[in-house]
Amino acid sequence: MISIIILIELLILTSIVSGNNMSIAIGPLVGSNTLKKDFSKLFGAFGFILGLYFGSKFMDVTFKSLFPQSNMYILLGIRATILIFIIAQIGRAPLS
Repeated sequence: MISIIILIELLILTSIVSGNNMSIAIGPLVGSNTLKKDFSKLFGAFGFILGLYFGSKFMDVTFKSLFPQSNMYILLGIRATILIFIIAQIGRAPLS
């Protein structure tokens, strides 16, 4: 049961973080008319998938060394990160 909760919260966290980073990376390209809006969505999605694939391979070792193998600690870490993003969003603090 707790593994399903962790998975759902990880999906929420991933959508928050990737949305923030994608706007930073793709926004200037659209604003300067270097990319069209439709192509920029495809470009951003492709970049996100590549980052997820390659980043997850290298970050797996780091994640396992930083987090104990207890689901409760992992769940608390995810919830703390989501809470930080929510507070930063409400306070309109820059997230990058």
